[in-house]
Amino acid sequence: NRVNTLASNVATLNQQILVAEGSGSEASGLRDQRQEYLKEISELVDIQYYESTDGSFYVSVGGGHSLVSGNTFQPLSAVPMGIQGFFEVRSGSNNITNIISGGTIAGFVQIRDQKIPDYQNDLDTLANTIINQVNTQHVLGTDVLGNAGVNFFTPTPGPPLPQTLPTGAARNFA
Repeated sequence: NRVNTLASNVATLNQQILVAEGSGSEASGLRDQRQEYLKEISELVDIQYYESTDGSFYVSVGGGHSLVSGNTFQPLSAVPMGIQGFFEVRSGSNNITNIISGGTIAGFVQIRDQKIPDYQNDLDTLANTIINQVNTQHVLGTDVLGNAGVNFFTPTPGPPLPQTLPTGAARNFA
């Protein structure tokens, strides 16, 4: 929402700059303000911008999708993906989530799509190791009912490849 507010402000300033300069007035204050808004937007998402020779000003995001074109802006939206409460970033009808390469939004997407799954895999590896180690020791004795050779935890299915562990091993601690 902050990106949209800033983009709207840039579009409004674009119009004010064109009007001021078209009537021969100084617009450096307005240009400075626009530059500050662009700086704020660029902290949130990677952008490219340019001013054409006729004074029109353009801002694009996510591989060239228009964010501001002169005095109009194309809002970004967060659309539910339907899995685990995830959202995708859209410019109009275009999903630009995976082509945003900078800014806070790209960082959040990287955490969601790469870091958290890595941490979940690490937790599953740890859980799988604990399950196997405890079961290895437990089968040497008896359970509370006197049954010998019984696992303490329900083991997870073995991985098809040595580097791939079964997902959800941490759930077997229940």
